[in-house]
Amino acid sequence: MKVRVLCQIIHVSLMCLVRVLLCSTRVPNLVSAIFKSSLSARMSSAVTPGGNSGRIRSGSRVLVVFDFDQSLTEGDSNRLSRQLGGDKVKDLRNTYGTSLCPYTSWTELMGATFAMSHEAGVTRLQFEEHMRAVVIHNDMATACRLLGEDSNVDCAILSDCNSVFIELILEKYGLQKVFKNVVTNPARFNDEGRLLIEHCHQHSCKRCPENLCKGAFMDTFLSEMAYSKVAYIGDGGGDVCAALSLVKGDTVLARDGYPLQKKLVQSSDLKADLSVWKDGTGVLDWMRTNVLLRE
Repeated sequence: MKVRVLCQIIHVSLMCLVRVLLCSTRVPNLVSAIFKSSLSARMSSAVTPGGNSGRIRSGSRVLVVFDFDQSLTEGDSNRLSRQLGGDKVKDLRNTYGTSLCPYTSWTELMGATFAMSHEAGVTRLQFEEHMRAVVIHNDMATACRLLGEDSNVDCAILSDCNSVFIELILEKYGLQKVFKNVVTNPARFNDEGRLLIEHCHQHSCKRCPENLCKGAFMDTFLSEMAYSKVAYIGDGGGDVCAALSLVKGDTVLARDGYPLQKKLVQSSDLKADLSVWKDGTGVLDWMRTNVLLRE
C-alpha cells in the first residue's frame, strides 16, 4: 500500500505541473507535445481542472472513490486523536484559521499536535488503540466488501487524513484489500514513537488545501483506466474539487447537511448527478441499485 501511495503521489505531482503549465500558456498543444516526449500520452490528456468532460466511457468498469473521515467512517479520526494530547493540543487546534495559529497548513498543524502529544507522554500504542475506536457504519462496511468482491469495480480512498490512521482503521474492519488506491498524507512513527506526517503533494489549485488537490488525483485515476461510471462519496469542502471533476452520468454522493452538499447545491459547475445520504445504509442502498445490480 505504501509503495502504491508513493507512486500515485509522484504521478499526480507531475500532473499538477502539467496543470500549471497549461494554465500559464496560450499554446497548450506545445506543452502537451513537450510532455508526451517524457510522459505517457494518457497523462497529458487530462491535465486541466475538471478536464474530464471529454472522457471516453467504455466497457463495464466502475470507479468508486471514498473520502475517509466522516464519509467512509462515522467520525473524524483527526479530532479523535486530539483527545490524547490534553488541553494544550485542544487549545492549539481551536486557534486554527485565526491569527493566533502559527500554522496555515492543516497538515503542519496536525504534525504539531502529534509532537505535543508525544511530549505529553502519549505512546504509539495509545494512538493505535484510539484509532481502532473509530467507527465505520455496518452498512458502509458491507458496501465496501460487496464492491471489493465485484471484479468490475475499482475502489479508492482520497483523504486529507494520514496513512497511519487509515491503515489502522481499515485493518480493524478487514477492508485493506478492497481499495486499489489509497491517497493521503504519508505518516509514520519514528524510533521514539512520535507520529510524523508530511504533505501528500504540491499543487497550484486555489480551490483545495495546499497539501492535497483531490481533483488532480481524480484526473489521474481517470487517465489510467476507462470507466463506464464514477461515484464519489464525500462530506467536506475538500471534496468539492473531486466532485467537480466528474461528468454527466457520474454521481456525487454527498453527506446530508455537510459542507460538500451545501456547496454543490449552490454550484453551477457540477455536471454529475447529486445524491444525498445520511449514513452507511443510504450508501449501501445506492450501491446496490446503481452499481452492484447493474446489467
